[in-house]
Amino acid sequence: MISKTQIEGCEDCNECLNRAPYFKILSPEELEIMNKDRYSVRYKAGEMILKQGTSATHVLSLIDGIVKIYIEGMGDRNLLLNLQKPWALMGGPGLHTDRKIHYSVSALTDVSICFIVLDNFNKVMTMNCRFANQLIGHVSNQAVILFDKMISLTQKQKHGRKFIVWSATTRFTDAMQEARKIILSGKYSTADPYPGWTIGFLARR
Repeated sequence: MISKTQIEGCEDCNECLNRAPYFKILSPEELEIMNKDRYSVRYKAGEMILKQGTSATHVLSLIDGIVKIYIEGMGDRNLLLNLQKPWALMGGPGLHTDRKIHYSVSALTDVSICFIVLDNFNKVMTMNCRFANQLIGHVSNQAVILFDKMISLTQKQKHGRKFIVWSATTRFTDAMQEARKIILSGKYSTADPYPGWTIGFLARR
């Protein structure tokens, strides 16, 4: 069971020793808003942090460790989106659309996560334009990484399909040549590996 705690040095946002760089431009008043109902969680390697399809209620700030972000596909086939290290912000596009989590996050190493109430986070964004601009930049960088990942996967699948077609065509051609030799040698029988391939058929190839 995950316990909500305050990690040492993270008891108060105004005095936090592990504060992410983009929080350092906030005023004491804004940090106080962020600190309201905020909590920290320590996860062990392999534990699930965010589950795809659940409700988005908090923005997550990675304090230490490395996490894996991925999409859960059909048939237990997952698509790895990215590996994140401090000071990544997590929650995804659903934070500002349908309030749903659209990817899963699990711990690759032992990690510490700060959970900030989404409504408090959004309130500070409206109060501090510089902070909002930094977050837009962060989201944009994540989008670029995702686009690059999609392009890479598309190219790999394209090359894979070409190889499959080439391989199947090569095997088919080799098989026909072998069958031609068997039939023209006069040693053809129903026990041969290509009983349905007649001389007329092979002559048209």
